[in-house]
Amino acid sequence: MRKFLYMVCLVTGLLIATSAMAYANDVTLEGSIAGGDDDSMAYQLGVRQQFDPFYSGDLFDITPSLGISAHAWVPDHGDTVWGATIPMGLRFRMFTTAGFRPYLSGAIGPTILSDDHLDHKDLGSNVLIMTKGAVGVDFGDRLQHRIEGQYTHYSTWGITDTDPGYDTWGVSYGYSF
Repeated sequence: MRKFLYMVCLVTGLLIATSAMAYANDVTLEGSIAGGDDDSMAYQLGVRQQFDPFYSGDLFDITPSLGISAHAWVPDHGDTVWGATIPMGLRFRMFTTAGFRPYLSGAIGPTILSDDHLDHKDLGSNVLIMTKGAVGVDFGDRLQHRIEGQYTHYSTWGITDTDPGYDTWGVSYGYSF
């Protein structure tokens, strides 16, 4: 069953990524650091593709995104858990000044992990669902820099009997090309 779930997640992510490239707007390379449950640390590197806005008005726009990221969860004791996530999200960005635009964003996506345990915590599966909320700001001459504070939750959404979840709070920096 797990191999089937892995394949479904991988194929779905690849189909979405390849079909969405036609509507691409900008690419952001980003890295984050976060504190996690049970005194662990979470590190993430990823690429996020912004697309043309669903809505764009005088005061704000709503923009979809798709990404892929690799991460490491480092517990206080025990082995590091490695993983990859394909987050799909929306960003609600306000138009303030030319060089400074605050935003709220959210994302959801499948996560595949190297282990189903983090330290002594049974995560329930090697395949989790990531949900994330963030508040941030785009800044710079071309709005090429991005800083955001984020809360991220990973769980099986009750699909498995064991589902304690894993939460992180952190900050990320991104640079758009």
